[in-house]
Amino acid sequence: MKLCPPCTVEDNARRSRKRVQSGRTSAAWNRLRAAAIHRDNFACRRCGREGTIGTLTVHLRPELGGNHWAAALDDLTTLCRSCHGSVDAPRAAASRRW
Repeated sequence: MKLCPPCTVEDNARRSRKRVQSGRTSAAWNRLRAAAIHRDNFACRRCGREGTIGTLTVHLRPELGGNHWAAALDDLTTLCRSCHGSVDAPRAAASRRW
C-alpha cells in the first residue's frame, strides 16, 4: 500500500522516533551488533551464508520486545536478510492483524 506524501512524511517520522527510542541508532547498539557478527564469523547462524557487516542483520530475542538498550551479546543472532525475514515473518504478520 502506497501512502500519500503527507502520510509518508508522518510515517517516516514515526519510524525514526521508534528507532531512536528503542536504541537501534545508538553507538552502543552498533558496537554490540558488530561484536555479534564477528562472534559468528560473518555467517548466518541459520543457513550458513557468509556476508559482511553491511549484508548481515542481527536478530534480537523477541522477549526483549525490540528494546535494543537491554540487549546483551547472548541475546543476538546473526542472520542473512533472507533468514531474518523468515524468522520475523510470524511476528510481523501478528502485528498487522486488526
